[in-house]
Amino acid sequence: VLENIEGRLDVKWKVLLDESNLGGKELEAVEAVFPAGMTVGSHPHRSVEIIYVLSGIYEHEVNGKLYRLKPGMVGIVRPGDTVRHLVPKDGGEAKVLILWTPAGEAARVVAQGKGTTPAPVPEVTK
Repeated sequence: VLENIEGRLDVKWKVLLDESNLGGKELEAVEAVFPAGMTVGSHPHRSVEIIYVLSGIYEHEVNGKLYRLKPGMVGIVRPGDTVRHLVPKDGGEAKVLILWTPAGEAARVVAQGKGTTPAPVPEVTK
């Protein structure tokens, strides 16, 4: 939907799925690249947040318990949980896929409208 979105703390966002292409508010999906040494302070979420690590080392602290996630691992944050996001300084950047259900977090987190729209996927004709 939108890519090349530069956010706070030098986070790079790519909105993959939202109401505009899903047709409903059930789910949002984003790809995020967090720089090494990034720390996001404690905050609550209104939606379930599912984080799948694609590359690098990603840490998140949920309700005071720290989890270190490596590629192929999944982290989960539930509504009402307090979470803090971290990327170790010595591990390079971390690339993650984030799913939010129900939708609504992307509008709060990602700087909407400040990216570029990727080329549409061509339709296959027979």
